[in-house]
This record gives sequence, C-alpha cells and structure tokens, in this order.
Amino acid sequence: MSVRTVGIARAPAGLSPAEFNARVQGVADTLLALPIASSAITKHELLVPNHDLDAKLQGLGVGAAAGGIIVITHYASQEKLLEFVADAAVQKIIAEAKAQGDADSFLFTVDTVTKK
Repeated sequence: MSVRTVGIARAPAGLSPAEFNARVQGVADTLLALPIASSAITKHELLVPNHDLDAKLQGLGVGAAAGGIIVITHYASQEKLLEFVADAAVQKIIAEAKAQGDADSFLFTVDTVTKK
C-alpha cells in the first residue's frame, strides 16, 4: 500500500527566500539521485510560496506565508518509506541539512480527506 508524507521545511533566520528555496531544492535533488530513491519514491513535489498575492491577502485579513516550503512525497509502500529514511546516505544528507540550520523542519505521514 502506498503512503504519502508531508514535510514542512522552515527557513532559518537570516536566509533569503531565494537562498532557502535553492537549498531545499538542492537537498531534494541529492536525495532523489540516490539509488534507493528510484524504488522507494513514486512522486515528489515541492510547494514553494510565490508571494504574488501576499499584500492583497493581508489586506483581506489573511496572513502571508512564513518562510518555508511544503514537501509532498509519495512512497511505493510503508516499507519503502522506512527503508529510504533508514538508508545511511539519506541519514547523512538529513544530518548535513540539519547542521546547516534546517533543524526546525519535520515530516509526517498523511491520509487525504477530500471535501470537494
């Protein structure tokens, strides 16, 4: 049975949105290039704020996006997700990202509830 995860990558203080976007995309590219990714991951998406409507939305009482990126990953199965995350190369990349200030980021599995 396939499984999806949602990751919230929070931008460290002092890092511009462009720099953070490049960093997150670089980590994603590195992870997806690993041999284990081809059998574990079936789809990977980064949802990057574009800030196009921030001022208008704020004027309507809706807050602007804080510095962060949402990462949605589909895995072939729960077992493949656990194998991927436990992989030594994946663990090394995650540790390096945390050491660069991405320690506030987190990941969780999700079920989808569609309303419309």
